[in-house]
Amino acid sequence: MTYKEIAVREYYLHTLSLIGLQLSVTFERALFYEEVRRLSVTDPLTKLSNRRAFIQRLEEEFKRSVRYRTPLSMAICDLDDFKRINDRYGHQAGDLVLIEVSKILMDSVREVDLAGRWGGEEIALIFPQTKTDGAMIACERIRKKISELKVPFPGTVITVTMSIGISTVDPDETCPRSVEAMMGLADHAMYLAKQNGKNRVASSLELDEKIFYLHSYK
Repeated sequence: MTYKEIAVREYYLHTLSLIGLQLSVTFERALFYEEVRRLSVTDPLTKLSNRRAFIQRLEEEFKRSVRYRTPLSMAICDLDDFKRINDRYGHQAGDLVLIEVSKILMDSVREVDLAGRWGGEEIALIFPQTKTDGAMIACERIRKKISELKVPFPGTVITVTMSIGISTVDPDETCPRSVEAMMGLADHAMYLAKQNGKNRVASSLELDEKIFYLHSYK
């Protein structure tokens, strides 16, 4: 091999090395930005979507539902008597319960659905292209799994139940005309489930007529 051929080979090897280094840096930067983006939309404790990301997705699904006249359901879920767990066993126990409950929710919803931490011990769910009956079935399945959950904690096993309220955008029925109204109806339905004994699922269709229509026509 001549000196010129060696020089050319070394030149190309050096160039390829620089390209490889640049690609590596670009790839690592892309991974970094993706991790930052993921953290910005994820609740650090439960690994569910945070409230901001959840509402953004709900607004997108609401617009899609209205535009294409497809049903959309959402649910607000609240752990019953959660304060007693924190008061009796401490916040570490409460956090552990929230983590285990969140795992059940993530495993129970479809790929097109979304579970997000609404705040405190409340979790919210989005069910695209789902009417009230379908959302009730899905939430009843979740409620049952939660009621069967046993969370080991030093010296005891913690159990918990969940009350769930559902609201639905349905082009075939009277329905909320805004995301805010939809959230309000789900919240009222959740409190109805609480009032009726907790550990149950309630729909906004069960609400008092005045409350339902107040939110439906916002």
